[in-house]
Amino acid sequence: MGMEVTNVCFKSTPENYAKEKSGKKPCTVRFVDSETDPRFWVLRQLWEAEKYKSKPQPRLRITIQNTKTGEKFERLLTDITFWSVDGVKKYLWGLLRVKFKVWFCVLSWRP
Repeated sequence: MGMEVTNVCFKSTPENYAKEKSGKKPCTVRFVDSETDPRFWVLRQLWEAEKYKSKPQPRLRITIQNTKTGEKFERLLTDITFWSVDGVKKYLWGLLRVKFKVWFCVLSWRP
């Protein structure tokens, strides 16, 4: 039985796209703007499984798309890293303060 292959797609500005495609920048950093975004749900599950070695890892591919031309390239991911930063959100002239975590995700590949 073959290993499962999963693909996630992100858009990239032309300047970053050129560096990512050429291999000068074989990674992308993404702000996790929604816990319900299916791309981050898949990435988070794979990251947790790798961290705890709880099950065999599927291969994960990333597709990067140029925001201006629509051109795409695909790579096999070699690393997924999540990290969080504590923040404070202010509402109504600072009268109500809510603490929250801001999550980021780094995806790396070989050129």
